[in-house]
Amino acid sequence: LKDEQSKKTAIRESGPHLLEILNNPMTSGLVPTALPDGTPIRAGSKSDEGNQMFLRGSGVKDNHCTFNNGGGTVTLSAGDENSQNMVNGKMVEGAVTLVHNDRVRLAENNYFRFLDPTVLKVSPARTHTHTHTHT
Repeated sequence: LKDEQSKKTAIRESGPHLLEILNNPMTSGLVPTALPDGTPIRAGSKSDEGNQMFLRGSGVKDNHCTFNNGGGTVTLSAGDENSQNMVNGKMVEGAVTLVHNDRVRLAENNYFRFLDPTVLKVSPARTHTHTHTHT
């Protein structure tokens, strides 16, 4: 158990990650999903489709989306046609660059907060005002 806690703490402190936001405040934000540099993280409904992140609920596609971290810039890209993804309440079309503290919704009921502790070490101002870049 202590080893598992150490791993979670290391993910939270070392680089970009997602924290799931759940209806139950006792479990919300407890399990971080690391977004390592150079390793695409694909999210979807099936484990046998090459997904590293499993989503549940209405509207989830087999290949729902992909998170890419390239040199510290993390993007969210849509997967299968009609996969619904939102960042800060706005529908994502194509790809969007994520910024520290963004709220991410995948399908109808998978909510996350994107956190990037590396920007806090470089530029605290980046966490307060930002715009998203669609590609």
